[in-house]
Amino acid sequence: MKQFSLVLFLIFITICSVSNKLYKTKTRLREANPNLIQNLARQGNMAVEDVGCSHTANWVCAKDGKILKSSATQVKYILTGAIAGSCKSIAVDSLGLPWVINDKGDVYRLQKIVGESVVFQKVYEAGKDTPKAIDIACGQFEGTTCFIAVEDSQYPYVYSGKFQKDSELDALSKIKRITVASGKTGLEVIVINEDEYVLHLSRNKAPVSLGMKGHDLSTGYNNDLYVINGYGVYTKSKCSQFFVLLHDASANRVCASTSLWVTGMDNYIYNSTISNTIDGC
Repeated sequence: MKQFSLVLFLIFITICSVSNKLYKTKTRLREANPNLIQNLARQGNMAVEDVGCSHTANWVCAKDGKILKSSATQVKYILTGAIAGSCKSIAVDSLGLPWVINDKGDVYRLQKIVGESVVFQKVYEAGKDTPKAIDIACGQFEGTTCFIAVEDSQYPYVYSGKFQKDSELDALSKIKRITVASGKTGLEVIVINEDEYVLHLSRNKAPVSLGMKGHDLSTGYNNDLYVINGYGVYTKSKCSQFFVLLHDASANRVCASTSLWVTGMDNYIYNSTISNTIDGC
């Protein structure tokens, strides 16, 4: 009987070891500091699907599928009919121009605005041999590129004249959300997988769990990481191993630049100033 119990114990230890080999499920958190963030203030009365931001401009996908430019005080409608289909996901590049995914999974980029005219270019088309794009992220610094997560893929797609699968970055699971930052070793890609784990991807290496689960993420202009889940808005400094609770707000989407933008469960957009004391370096 003792030998049988020992066998069961060894099997249990083996299973635990294997299941934890890829992902560390323990979330590393520190208690919330109420001085880190001002209250999130609602901006305007328009329902929003997604928000994209950089240090130079902020854009949104409205619930009706239109693309709009946002300021710190209101959301302004300035573009319509610029792409086929409805805007579902949006990111902003270092030039302050939006890249959007429509409801068909195609990707468009806004090249320029001339007076009342806008020029969009389709840079990715979903089809029989190309999966639908589901999320997009762009670096906020000059020279950094954009990445997309595509349907049912463990690999992100990187833009270099066109979007192509980056086989050197492997999440070992389906990618649902994506963000990019400029790290110590160059461009960094961080994703949320199908099980809602936050993973840091490195070229030709296994993904590393950051000890947090979430349903959206973003990196700010200072390259700190922001994650939202059912418990609130969290951040982790690029120099810290811990996540800090910023706000207990429930949100659908998050975008960080020099300030913090979230879309609430009510689908309105909210903004807050980020305190410099968040930096843990």
